[in-house]
Amino acid sequence: MRYVRGIYDDAGSKVSNLDDDNRPLGFYSPFDGYRLLTIDVDPSSVTSSGWLEYTSLVEKYQISDEAYDKHNGTFRKFKEKISSQNPSAFEPKITDNYMEDVCTNIKVGDRCEVEPGAKRGVVKFVGKAESPKEE
Repeated sequence: MRYVRGIYDDAGSKVSNLDDDNRPLGFYSPFDGYRLLTIDVDPSSVTSSGWLEYTSLVEKYQISDEAYDKHNGTFRKFKEKISSQNPSAFEPKITDNYMEDVCTNIKVGDRCEVEPGAKRGVVKFVGKAESPKEE
């Protein structure tokens, strides 16, 4: 097999070629966040046609609803059982007016912290933003 291999840092810059099969990976001193890249360039390899990466080339297994319903232990039967015991189990947990309820306690000028990122700031607007207009 023929491979092109390398180690890349967290910024995407190539740190080293992995060109000696006799050396352990630790020889190249990879740090946390580094990425290992291995590309099989052997034209007779099973990966050469891309069928391991491109799932659109793989024939998908399909089953009819009637055949699926004959199986025990499916998610559909589990969902039906839970729904019969607790009809509200699969209802949306967040109401349509959820943001209105949240916004009643927020006013312009309040201090806030954005998550993720822990950036702090001041509230400048409270309300529903308009959707961008398509051109």
